Formats: sequence, C-alpha cells, structure tokens
Amino acid sequence: MSVVTLDHVTLRIGTRKVLADVSFNIEAGEFIGVLGPNGAGKTTLMRAILGLLGLANAGWLLLITNVALYLNYELFHFCCHVKDDRIVRYIPLVNSIRRHHIAHHNTALMMERNFNLTYPIADWFFGTSDLACGLLQHVFNGYNTRFVRRDLKRVRNTSDDPRVGHVQVAAE
Repeated sequence: MSVVTLDHVTLRIGTRKVLADVSFNIEAGEFIGVLGPNGAGKTTLMRAILGLLGLANAGWLLLITNVALYLNYELFHFCCHVKDDRIVRYIPLVNSIRRHHIAHHNTALMMERNFNLTYPIADWFFGTSDLACGLLQHVFNGYNTRFVRRDLKRVRNTSDDPRVGHVQVAAE
C-alpha cells in the first residue's frame, strides 16, 4: 500500500521551476533517503509532500494581518481613553468596551480575572468576565451595572481611588 505517491510533479515558485517531473512511490513501512547537492530541492520536495509550502506572499499576509489587529486594538483602546461625551457614551460596543476597560483597571479584579481588552466576547466564552449575562448583553451592555457579578472582590483603600495622593491645605 502506497502512503505517498508523486506522479510527474512539477513545482514552480514564482517563475522559477524548483522541481521538474518528479515521480515516485513510498510504501507503508518503507524508509527512504533523499540525496542531492545543495539547492537541488530536497527540502522543497519534503515541504511539498507535507503541504508546508504556503503562499508565496505568506510573509506579507502575516505582516498585514498583524498590523490590522494592532490598529484595531489601538482604535478601541483609544476609545477607552477619550473624553466621555454625549457622542462616545452612546456608541454601541464602544461604551461596553469602555466599561470593560474600567473594570480591567480595578486592582481587586485584575489579579483574578483575565480581561480581553478589545472585545469582551472572549471573556464571556472563557467565563472570566465581571458580568453575569449572555453574549449579546456582554457586547452591548454599555455602562449598565445591572449584570455585574456580586461575588467579585471590591477595592478598598488603593491608589485606584482618585482622592489618594491629593493633599488638602487647611485654610489660614
């Protein structure tokens, strides 16, 4: 029984012919060796058999995908820090992410919960959210505190309190 069969395989990368008219069978339990000088195509042949030859532009695809994901994250993170005005406050998903971001900075929660700062969907899926509700409510919750879990730790006397560090001067 053949486990690998190549029949007149020709492989081009770009305009360059890397393998030309290669044919062979590998039977079950058979051991083979591939010999040849540097640049003969031994590694390329193995990658072709294993299906590891990706797109010629896979590097660019990876780069563009990473840049898009980073820009997506930065856009939503920016939305978490802009002034909370009458427009931003009511944009669906953005207001949910803003509330989620505020919860993320709660020191009592950040030590036991792993928040996904861009989309609260992963937190719902993995059960790490501070909300006790369904997926759609997670995404479109906004600033609503009705579904905040009651069994979470509360912050007491930390630097999260905006009054900490402010010195009041007595009137003379």
